[in-house]
Amino acid sequence: MIPGEYHLVVGSTHLSNGTKINITTIKVHPDFDQKNLHNDIALVKPQKEFTFSDNLKPAEVSKISVNSSGVVVGWDENRDEAEFINVRILSSEECEKLEEDANEREKSSSGQVCGYGGVGVGLCFGDWGNPLMVEGKLVALASYSVESCGLGFPDMYTDVSYHWDWIKKNM
Repeated sequence: MIPGEYHLVVGSTHLSNGTKINITTIKVHPDFDQKNLHNDIALVKPQKEFTFSDNLKPAEVSKISVNSSGVVVGWDENRDEAEFINVRILSSEECEKLEEDANEREKSSSGQVCGYGGVGVGLCFGDWGNPLMVEGKLVALASYSVESCGLGFPDMYTDVSYHWDWIKKNM
């Protein structure tokens, strides 16, 4: 990944109204497994510091709980306004049961969280890295879809609290 090819848009739920900030550095987790997407997390360094306001606040990180309800926030490539999908955090057993019919079933690992929104709801290509929030707190980042988006299979997320020590050490 080349930092100059990416930027952040902050401070708005509309891409056109947000502040665009270039990324100068991308630090990928040293144990990232590209084949299985384990430890699928990276830190980005913005070109300038954020100015916090009513529309831009630091994320509060929380541990995730099975059966909690969360919201994934992201943008469709054809829309300016952020979209929100509701998901339920599944246990490993529930996730494996829903994954049984998937063509390319991945085995989840420590540091991964399974979320399910139902048929017609799910992560799609380009959603990777989007935040999964529970009660307004960041709990995970979108990692991959078990199958194509919205087909009724669960999606996998990277558990932020699991990687917290690495995050703090590398900030």
